[in-house]
Amino acid sequence: MTSRALLVERFDKEQTPGASAIETLRREDVAAAARLYVAAFPDMVRELFDDCPAAQAFYADFFELLRSANNDTCLAALEKDELAGFIILTRPDGSLARAMLREGYWWRCVRHGLTGQYGFSPKFLARMLRGFFGTREGALGASLEDAPHVETVVVAPQFAGRGIGTRLIEQARAACAGRFRRIWLLVHRDNAPAIRAYERLGFEVVRSSEKQHAMVWEFGQDAARKN
Repeated sequence: MTSRALLVERFDKEQTPGASAIETLRREDVAAAARLYVAAFPDMVRELFDDCPAAQAFYADFFELLRSANNDTCLAALEKDELAGFIILTRPDGSLARAMLREGYWWRCVRHGLTGQYGFSPKFLARMLRGFFGTREGALGASLEDAPHVETVVVAPQFAGRGIGTRLIEQARAACAGRFRRIWLLVHRDNAPAIRAYERLGFEVVRSSEKQHAMVWEFGQDAARKN
């Protein structure tokens, strides 16, 4: 399963750093992360799913799979035990196959799909097939398969302006230091606030399609700029 065809990001403009605790995304946080993701993108949910509960069920299972395979780079920002935001950064050395075999995950997903809990629309299934077999959007990351990928980063609206998204990205990429030379992400071309936020963090556009930019951050580039 790939999320490249599904990736939509929400990275609100941030100003004053806050005191939210950044921790590893726990299994008990996944349902809240799915609700936050679905609430952040209502238009996408209406387009791809029958209803919000179906979308939440799908993303809860999907995020649990990614969390299980990439535990140290899936992080949550907690504000008094409330999920304020989260990031899922997948690594090329994270095995989705092994994660799917853990604790009956594969069977649980099959059961949820067959019983209609995911409520896929025909458009969703078409996009999933394009994700599997490759599209122009997927080609954006064709030469970046050896680098960790920011699948999504979301900050709850009530916690925007506290630097949470910045801290999530910085801590997730710090966990990759010494193992990889760069990380990358996809961002929609019309999402100007997200593009500016990523540029402030040092990401640069390396290629573009009609709808998206691929942006890369290289380890060591901050030191090089100082020199």
